[in-house]
Amino acid sequence: MQRIILIIIALAGLSSDIPGRESGSKGSYLSPAHICVSEDKGEAYISLSTSFRIAVVDINKNKCKDYIDLPFNPGGLVLSRDSKTLIVADKEPEGKVHFISTRDGQITKSHGVGHTPDAMAQTSDGSLLFVANRFSNSVSVIDVKSNKLVKTIAVDREPVKIVISPDDQTVAVANLIPNSAADDPYVSSTISLIDINSLEITQNIKLANGSQSIKGLAFSGNGKHLYATHILSRNNLPTSQIQYGWINSNAISIIDTDRKAYITSFLLDNYNKGAANPSDIILSKDGKQLFIALSGVHELCIIDLPELHALLDASVASKLKSFPNDLTALYEIKDRIPVSGKLPQFLAGYKGNILVSSYFSTFLEVFDTKNLEDVKTISLGSEPDMDNERKGELYFHDADLCFQEWQSCSSCHPDARADGLNWDLMNDGAGNTKNGKSLLYSHYTPPAMITGIRDKAETAVRSGIKYILFSEPEEPVAEAIDSYLKSLEAVPSPFLSKGSLSRKAERGKQLFIETGCKKCHSGKYFTDMKKYDVGTGLGVHEKESFDVPALSEVWRTAPYLYDGRAKTMMEVFTKFNPDDAHGLTGNLSEEDLDCLVEYVLCL
Repeated sequence: MQRIILIIIALAGLSSDIPGRESGSKGSYLSPAHICVSEDKGEAYISLSTSFRIAVVDINKNKCKDYIDLPFNPGGLVLSRDSKTLIVADKEPEGKVHFISTRDGQITKSHGVGHTPDAMAQTSDGSLLFVANRFSNSVSVIDVKSNKLVKTIAVDREPVKIVISPDDQTVAVANLIPNSAADDPYVSSTISLIDINSLEITQNIKLANGSQSIKGLAFSGNGKHLYATHILSRNNLPTSQIQYGWINSNAISIIDTDRKAYITSFLLDNYNKGAANPSDIILSKDGKQLFIALSGVHELCIIDLPELHALLDASVASKLKSFPNDLTALYEIKDRIPVSGKLPQFLAGYKGNILVSSYFSTFLEVFDTKNLEDVKTISLGSEPDMDNERKGELYFHDADLCFQEWQSCSSCHPDARADGLNWDLMNDGAGNTKNGKSLLYSHYTPPAMITGIRDKAETAVRSGIKYILFSEPEEPVAEAIDSYLKSLEAVPSPFLSKGSLSRKAERGKQLFIETGCKKCHSGKYFTDMKKYDVGTGLGVHEKESFDVPALSEVWRTAPYLYDGRAKTMMEVFTKFNPDDAHGLTGNLSEEDLDCLVEYVLCL
């Protein structure tokens, strides 16, 4: 019923309300996100990503002039060349992109894509639209004129950003999470390069070892280089200190697009102040500056681009290799300035200005690139005071909680899930790395941590603030983070068939019982919350009992086992279960194994 009501509202088109109105039925909080700009009209469109609407801003008059009401919460935005059509991503499991008239707010056509579409990019002539389907691990290619799906391209893992080269020859896709076994000697998220003519992937480029959470991409003006922002994790070191980026540092990496090869990474951090969680990145209109949203510290980083390339050109191979560990390399050619909003994530350019949207704000900020002290704020509406869940979401992403602001909780737990890396935490001694865990339902499935060393998630939250962020946990802050984590809901699996188990998965459900999996993975969250030795321990962990992990959303948490050595669920049941101590799977046929895996990945 609610969705029907919202559709009726959407058909009314552009809202005549002015900023300052309470959001009401449109959602409690605005959560400004994606931005796209009409240079001709001097207008910006901003996704209010939890408020079922898009704000329409007159940049020159410094005001929000209208809203486009929607029957869904908007994701990525793309504006047609003539500014008559706004293409909006609908981030649902049965994802769609909608084409909306900017004149009256009507949805003129829609197209089904993959699971949770968000980031999009369009060729300069407007003929092809590329859509990143985050949980389908794919990119949909749509012929805009015919509204036909041309191709679905499999990419690496959780694509969250797409950009197209200036010559319309290459699509670059940022994959958020590493897609490998966590005990591999070299683990990194990748950038997928797609040739626009063949619509084939030409390269998956790994960045520096430990790179994860790639969120920003931008091509240089001549298309010769690609810049990527990401976290650079030092996950093989014991988490015994935090200074100098010992646990996480924050980087921009540079790709040579002709060679399709990684060149080097530069740290955005200062020697005594981190630049936590870099997000979007764009070039200034004159191509002389790079602007990067530093989400976790609520800042903009500005890099002198000619000076950066002069540094690259003057460096020998050994120097290039040292840059990812050099906190001083960009010292004289970068600047960092605060923004007023909390968690800046998305940027856009308009003439000589940089537009910044911050998730925990009610306004858009406009920076003059020639005078960065000249900042305008444009109200996008009002919202109620934050409740405890909303406060907890902010704290979880806020590096202000961390000593010297090197990281936030989300640095190792993007979206409160897992980062695909192994970590050598100090809660059970040094020298025994374990795979990062998702925090989904952790408060309902004690104990916490892989070995169950924390009695409950509440203890783990407070210990994390103290021993990972290296600050004293304030109880109201910890309680708010508890509230946020308790509010999380599982995302429906991309392995479901229209929201239900396929016939193959139904067979797997029966095998889940027959093989003994359900004995331990029982109940609402598929865990009996006990510890068992299932023969997976190695070295110092041989014959050790591990906490039974919840299987809710397990499709999203690869790699598997306590040390992340199983890249796939199939490896859990075969390669790493030789004695059937972890389920009676040794005698299953290949067909039955496929069914069992399919079912588990539906959970």
